[in-house]
Amino acid sequence: MSTLKFRIGLLVVLLALASIPAGADISGVGGVLMWLSGTTTVPASNSNPLPVGSASIYNGSGSVAHSAVTTAYTGNQLWANNTAGNAAATQVTVTGTNAGQGFVTHAMEAVTGTNLPPTSYLDLYSAAPTTTGLVDYSADLGPYLADITSGLYIGTLTCAGWQKTNDATAKYFSECSTSNAAAPALDFQATAGQTYLQVIERIGGAYTPLSGETHTYLISTIRNN
Repeated sequence: MSTLKFRIGLLVVLLALASIPAGADISGVGGVLMWLSGTTTVPASNSNPLPVGSASIYNGSGSVAHSAVTTAYTGNQLWANNTAGNAAATQVTVTGTNAGQGFVTHAMEAVTGTNLPPTSYLDLYSAAPTTTGLVDYSADLGPYLADITSGLYIGTLTCAGWQKTNDATAKYFSECSTSNAAAPALDFQATAGQTYLQVIERIGGAYTPLSGETHTYLISTIRNN
């Protein structure tokens, strides 16, 4: 199957799945997406992925522990754990085989900080992006032009509308939206030899972090393997 045909077909499936109303009864089991494995009906999960043609659902995660610096961010700055050298992007597995392709369909960010975060942006790349000389708090307005024109930049997840968790000392999480105006997903292809995407976070507004505060990125995909 060609890449173009796969992407078009997978997007049709994605839109069809998105149109199923919340709480819909699938395969006679209320609200839980089920599929047949042989003669047994099982719930869709990472260990029992939903077959959609040649596609399946996958959930991956990655995180960054902030440096010990607790200076307030002023906005449009890099979130990282290094204060010298070059920042490293966070790897989040999104596919089962090398150079797999699919769509980012849902994403969340969770933080261990106790201050209400501002809007943050998660820039996604198919391979390691340009981070030369970038450290925690470096100015960061978005991807470099070279990463866009080379095809490394995939798109951006915007994390806002933060909600408190139910912990005794409340933390925060956000369900993020995609930068794709044409469809509710971002299409991707992992780089040859890799099963993951790379994430760079930039803080969009004023924010005072805790020392060692951790930000976790959870990314769900529909993939072709």
